[in-house]
Amino acid sequence: MPSAWPGKQISSRPPLEMDLPGLIKLLGLPSSEGSEAESRITQIMFELREVQNSLEYGPGAFKPVSEDASIARLVILDLVITKIQPDLIIETGTQYGVSATVISKNVTRVGKNILIKSIDVVHQLLIRREANVDYVVLDSPIRKNFKKETVSARNSNAVFFHDSDHSYENMYFEFGWA
Repeated sequence: MPSAWPGKQISSRPPLEMDLPGLIKLLGLPSSEGSEAESRITQIMFELREVQNSLEYGPGAFKPVSEDASIARLVILDLVITKIQPDLIIETGTQYGVSATVISKNVTRVGKNILIKSIDVVHQLLIRREANVDYVVLDSPIRKNFKKETVSARNSNAVFFHDSDHSYENMYFEFGWA
């Protein structure tokens, strides 16, 4: 097997491809709610595209809100939050705020008081700012401040959604801490 880092083996097998219903089943989520969640997420994505198109940031300010793999991960996120009903949701990698909007809409729909933190290392150009989301921009030292911002998750029923830097080092740190 090829090795990318000393001691870290990477499989040479092709990645497992799975459709949304298969992934929902694999995770043990309520499949009966999958199509409803997909419909909700598709509507949210449509609304965000409408808002994005009305903004005057200039051409190329945003990557287009699309209906590709984003829909599947957002449907899964919506179903996980609905099933777990956490007290705290931490998202890393705010980017344009799409995931934060989906999380916010879910929390509003469920009607539970849930603390939402969307964490990044730079100020982001948000498509829409959600009132119930705490947008956090970390100062240096990043990892020390990340731990300070998320330490409350260790004592609560929390969902951690990693969508920030996908380097091995960063993912190892974030998942290890989570």
